[in-house]
Amino acid sequence: MLHKSKSWILKRCFEPRVPLALPVHAVIPAQAGIQLRAQDIWIPACAGMTENATCPVYSDKFRNSCPERHWQSQWHPRKQGCVVSTLFFFLACCWPAAQAAESGTLVIDSVVLSPLQVAEVSAQQTGLVREIVAEEGAVVRTGEVLVRLDARQAELDLAKARIERDQAKAQANNRIKVQFAEKALEVAEAELRRSQESIDQFAKSISQSQLDVERLTVEKLGLERQQAEHEQNLDRFAQQLKEQELAAAELRLEQHAVLAPFAGSIVLVRGRVGEWVELGTPVARLVAVDKLRAEGFWAVEEIQGVLVDTEVRFHGQQQGLPIAKGRLRFISPEMDPVTRQVRVWAELENPTGKLRSGQQGRLEIVR
Repeated sequence: MLHKSKSWILKRCFEPRVPLALPVHAVIPAQAGIQLRAQDIWIPACAGMTENATCPVYSDKFRNSCPERHWQSQWHPRKQGCVVSTLFFFLACCWPAAQAAESGTLVIDSVVLSPLQVAEVSAQQTGLVREIVAEEGAVVRTGEVLVRLDARQAELDLAKARIERDQAKAQANNRIKVQFAEKALEVAEAELRRSQESIDQFAKSISQSQLDVERLTVEKLGLERQQAEHEQNLDRFAQQLKEQELAAAELRLEQHAVLAPFAGSIVLVRGRVGEWVELGTPVARLVAVDKLRAEGFWAVEEIQGVLVDTEVRFHGQQQGLPIAKGRLRFISPEMDPVTRQVRVWAELENPTGKLRSGQQGRLEIVR
């Protein structure tokens, strides 16, 4: 992680007894978890170092303890190449940090790209692999067929379910029993009315027992009509069950085709034609290439004021890689107590597909 640079002071004098020195007020990028503060480092470009000195980088402790004559002596020719190389090394490491600090961006110097979407696409039915539609390296769209399983039994089951559904539908629409019960009830009610009229005109023309039988017949036929209507309702429920069975048979047939859950690239095909696969067996690995995930760790001191959905820019380590833009999607609420860092990741756009999973680089958070 790069901290903000305070100042850059580069002083060069061509007089033979004046030194060339660079106090760097910045923080050198940490390597293996060790941070080295550059304000504690001086780069002397003179012969102030002793003859047995092997490195031109000295700490403040050495500089303070070094006699004044060491800093005013002549340039040592054998140290010139080491001094210049070290100078350019510090410039290369710390100049991006100074630029980032001046522009108001924060930098995570080590992030790794990974797929935002990746799936082990599995078989949803048991059967033989009949066809590999999408080979390795193929770019597929959402819903595109990847692998087909043998679906002959599923096709027969579907045909049977359709016949049973049609049979249940015909039974549910049959109103013959209801109509017969309604007609029989009408006749019985008509006979009962005539008997009542006859008794009204001629007393005791029909016995009371006969009248009771006719009334019982009317009630019985009324109940038979209700029973016929109830049976028809049950037939309608049976039709709905058959329709659900038909839908299940159609789904089982569709599941014999393994489909892509999202758009991406096929990176691995596990099944082979003629192999038997069980339910849930992975048959292909699908990786989305249009969006990537850049993940790294960030010092908790630098995270204050940074919000999710902040704009970010990714710079790859390899030359020729495009600068990818995206948004910060996650800042972990947990901090590592040892490193005092939190995990963060951003979503990057990759429309050209030039960025690949596993590549490393730095992430700039634009504020």
